[in-house]
Amino acid sequence: IATSDAAARVIYGDAFSNYVAYVTPSFNGFSGSIALAPTQTAVGGVPGNVGNDAATKDAMSYTLQYANGPIAAGLNVTDAAQTNGYTMTTALASYDLGVAKIGYTYQDIKLNDGTQKPGAANVLTAIVPVGAGSISGGYGVRGAKTSAAGDDVKQTFIGYKYNLSKRTYGILNYGNWLNAVGDAQNSNLTALTLVHDF
Repeated sequence: IATSDAAARVIYGDAFSNYVAYVTPSFNGFSGSIALAPTQTAVGGVPGNVGNDAATKDAMSYTLQYANGPIAAGLNVTDAAQTNGYTMTTALASYDLGVAKIGYTYQDIKLNDGTQKPGAANVLTAIVPVGAGSISGGYGVRGAKTSAAGDDVKQTFIGYKYNLSKRTYGILNYGNWLNAVGDAQNSNLTALTLVHDF
């Protein structure tokens, strides 16, 4: 995020083209992982800044997860200390009520130059089984600490997942963003996805 929160996302995430990870076995519902991504620029996620001196440092990711019965939770800390560097902390939890699964996600990002920072994000979600599929929806807000729009970024989304078979399903999603900075301050997105697991 160089001069403003140009991407204006509620929840950020990066994809690394190369990484190696160790994932622990599950102990009483707890599991963890450590991942190392050799020095590279992250793709498609957090916008970068130019204030990071540790441009050759490898990126590290640490994850702790818990899943037991209706309760699931996770915590991830990603230290991406390349030129486009940041430390991103994401925590999430969900509870399955049977008739619906509710979830909460929190995310905080600290840029390595220490001068700019996106606001903290809070997202509430729900998934309700319906027939051969499920309806999902959510609402999220990220405080606009560096947003040129001068207001919080808000996202509302709803979707329907339909199971065509045991390994094939389709998803129809609709999302709305308010006060996003970039091509337009307000935007809408509709996506239809077909997935087959091999």
